[in-house]
Amino acid sequence: MSGDIGDTIEAGGAQGVINKPEGPVNLNYGDTNSAGQDLAGRDVNKNTIFNIIVSPTGTEAGTTAQLLQQLEGLINAADSSQITQAFRDSLPPDSRVSRQGTTDLGSAIQQLQDFRSLEKFAKKLEGLLSSQSLENLQAYLMLALRPDRAKPDQFRLKAWLIPDSKSPGNCISLIVESLDKENEAQLQDANSYLIKDLQAELPNLLNSFLKSSEQFLREPYDLSIELFLPILHIWSEIDRYAIKLRSRQIPIGAKYPITVRSSERLDDPDYRTTDYRNDWLKNWNKVKNLLNDIPEERIFYPIDQLDSCNWNSFITEFVGTEQVGIKVNCPISEDDSEDLFLALLDAAVPIAIWSRQSIPESDLLQEIAGLLTSGPLFKLPKLLWKQRSSASDPDKHLACHLALLWEDPSRLPPDVQPIASYH
Repeated sequence: MSGDIGDTIEAGGAQGVINKPEGPVNLNYGDTNSAGQDLAGRDVNKNTIFNIIVSPTGTEAGTTAQLLQQLEGLINAADSSQITQAFRDSLPPDSRVSRQGTTDLGSAIQQLQDFRSLEKFAKKLEGLLSSQSLENLQAYLMLALRPDRAKPDQFRLKAWLIPDSKSPGNCISLIVESLDKENEAQLQDANSYLIKDLQAELPNLLNSFLKSSEQFLREPYDLSIELFLPILHIWSEIDRYAIKLRSRQIPIGAKYPITVRSSERLDDPDYRTTDYRNDWLKNWNKVKNLLNDIPEERIFYPIDQLDSCNWNSFITEFVGTEQVGIKVNCPISEDDSEDLFLALLDAAVPIAIWSRQSIPESDLLQEIAGLLTSGPLFKLPKLLWKQRSSASDPDKHLACHLALLWEDPSRLPPDVQPIASYH
C-alpha cells in the first residue's frame, strides 16, 4: 500500500465525516503525543493517528469510505480492550502480527486491510459493543446432581448462586431450611440434598432455591440456570418441570434460560485430567472466538442419524476441526441417547443441541438451523428461552422439546477439586 499522506480529517472530540475520498485518508483522533501501546498484546491508546488508506477510484473507494464512517463511530464508542480483542479476532489464525507494525490504530487498520479483514473487524467490534449494552446483571443458579456413592439409585444435589457473572468468584452456597411438600429432600452434610425421586422432589427444590436466591440478587438482573447432570439423566425433561410463578404453574424453561451440563466433568477421574481439560479448553476457545458473531451453520457438526455414527472417529476428530458444537437433526429418545451423550463427553464438546421428540408440523432440521443462526452465539441460551416462553401450547412447540448443552470451563461449582488432586 502507498505510504503517502493524503487528506486529513480531524476527528478528535467530534465525529469526522468522509466525503468522496479521492486519495489516501488520514483520520486524526486527537493528541498524538501519547505513546501508542502494542495492539497485539497490550491496551490500545486511541489518542494516536488513525492512518487509513482508501482506494482512490471505483466502487471499492465508496465501499471503504462507508466502512470507515462506520468504524469511526464504533471506535469512538469502544474501549481499548474491545478494540484489541476485535483486532485479534479478525486476523487469520496463521497471521503474524508485527510489533513494529501495530503500535497504533493506523498500523493496525492497514494490517487488517492487508488481510482483507477490515469488514470482519467492524463486525467483531459491533458485536462486542452490542454485548456490552446489556444493562441487567447476569446471574447464574448452578445445580449439581450426582449419584450418591452409598446409594447409587439416589442423588445428591447441591446449589450455588453467582449473583453477577462479572464476579464469578462470588459463588454463594444455597441452603433450603424447609420444604413445603410431603416429598421432602433430606438435607445431608456439606449442604447437599439426598433425592430419591428426581421428578417428584426436584421441582420443589428448584422453587425453594429460586426463592432463596432472591436475597442475594441485585435488580435488575437476568437469571440463567445451569444443571449439571449425570450422563444417564442429561436427556431428562427438567426444563419442563413446573414451578410456581405468582398464582400460576409454568414450565421452568419458560421462565428462565436453562442449559444442561455433564456432572462427570466435575469429579469423574476419567475427565479430571490435564489432557481432557486441554481438549475442553481448546474446544471452548473456538467458541470464545465466535461468541459475538452470528454463527454459520457449518460451525456445528451435523448428526443426522444416531445409528450410522462412528463415535470413535468423531471423538478423535472433533478437537481438530473448526466446528464448535453439535446439532442433532433427528429426534432422540431417552433409550437411544447414552452413546450420543458419552461421545459428547469424551470429545469435550462445548455446545450441543437436540430434540427429545418430533413435532408433526415442524421441520426439525430447519428449526434448529434457524435458531442457531438467529443471533450472536453468546445469546443462544436466551434465544432458545425466548422461543419457549412464547409457546402458547408447550406440547406442540418444538422449542419446548429442545435441549441445549453449554459447557463453559470457566464457570464451575466451587466444590470441584483441582485437577492435580486426581493424579
